[in-house]
Formats: sequence, C-alpha cells, structure tokens
Amino acid sequence: MAGVGVAIFCIAGMKNVERCVESAAWADHIEIVQLEKGGAIRNSAVPRRAGDWTLHLWGEEVVGKRLAAELSSLRARSSARAPTAYRVRVRSLLLGRRVGGSLWGPNPALRLTREPRPWPPAWWDAHETGNEALLSGCIEDHVTAELDRAIRQMNVLTSVWAETLRSQGKAPGLVRAAAFSSLQFVREAARHALAADGLAGLTLSVLAAYTALVTAAKAWEQEGSPGGSVSARRGPGRAPDRQSRSVETA
Repeated sequence: MAGVGVAIFCIAGMKNVERCVESAAWADHIEIVQLEKGGAIRNSAVPRRAGDWTLHLWGEEVVGKRLAAELSSLRARSSARAPTAYRVRVRSLLLGRRVGGSLWGPNPALRLTREPRPWPPAWWDAHETGNEALLSGCIEDHVTAELDRAIRQMNVLTSVWAETLRSQGKAPGLVRAAAFSSLQFVREAARHALAADGLAGLTLSVLAAYTALVTAAKAWEQEGSPGGSVSARRGPGRAPDRQSRSVETA
C-alpha cells in the first residue's frame, strides 16, 4: 500500500504554516522545507518509501476536505493503474470569493507526484509528465488575505471618487480610462524607479493604476445607470445606449 506524504515549502514571513500543517494531519509524513532568498531551486522531498506519493504545498496553502479524502483513498489504489502524477486545482480567497488560480504558479498545478521534482515551479515551466490526471479536490491559497483587505478598502474609496466624477460630469469613457490608467502606471513606476523602491514600488504602481481604472469604470457605469445622467456622455442626437453594463467590484 502506497503512502502519501506532504512537503511544505516555506518562505520567511508566511503566516499560515500552522494551518497548512493541520490540514495535512492525515498524511503519513510531513516535511517542512525552508526556502531562503536567493537559494537555488531544489528537488522536492523524496518519498520515504518507493511508490509513495508526495503532495507539494506552499506554507500559505490549506488542503481542502475533499482533496484530503481523495489523497487518503490513494493508499488503496493499485500502483500499476495509477497515473504517474496528478494536477490539483488551486483557489485563492480574494474579495470574498474563491477564485480559481494562484500567485504561486499555473492552475491546475502539478502538485502530487511519485518522483522528486524541482521546486519551486515557475509559471513558464508546466512540468509535463505525459501521464497526469486531475483530482477533483482543491488547495486553498491564503496568501492574498492581506491584499484582499487592502483592495476592499480601495474599492470603497473608488466608489466615492466615481460618484464625485459622475456628479461633476467628468466621467471618462472606457478607452480614455484605460489610457489614463496605463499612464498612471508609467508615471508611478518611473517615480519609484528614481527613488530605487524596487519591487515594493512596482507593486504600488500596479495598485495605483488599478485604482484609477476602477474609479473611471465605476463612474462610467453610474452615468449609464437609471439614476445617472447620460446626455453628456452620448452627445446631442445620439440614441440612448440600451446595452446593460456592469463593473465587477465584489
């Protein structure tokens, strides 16, 4: 009977390692691997016995209940009939929703294997094995939890700004909004580059551009809503736009 082990890869500052370990309590063995900044890509944990499976997790991830049940059932399967590897769906918590995908790499991700694999995998490296299957359970990623809180606050502020733009008759079209957002990113990125702010500056530039785009999109949506004025936007002699529009803000 094949065993199922878990290799948990950690980076300094991860806040959900304990939850990750607890979600893998069903495993036959757990190995925690600390990845250091600038360290070389290494092979994942080697199974303790020939034929054992290894599930690869980041320290911010949690094994879902359905996936845990699937992995436990692998012990009873014939090794000859089983695929050589499995892909697993990863879902991230963002704006109150479970969104398919992750910051850690492609989705579904190749996470359950019999052979040691280079880790961490990159977005451009899918690690095709030629004999993979897809499990129905999911891994829940919590790395975006703090980003979720920041974006929620930004969405409140963009709604206030959008209403101000609409009330002043300054709501831009989507093309103009996209152009302004791109320009905002370039300006912020250049400013942070001059200040040598590195990755933090680049990230802030992306979020600033996102805020500008969402504000304009909300103003555009409000202007086209039943309570908004559309005369200024569509111009004289133009028929009202009957197409419904919606901006997703969670």
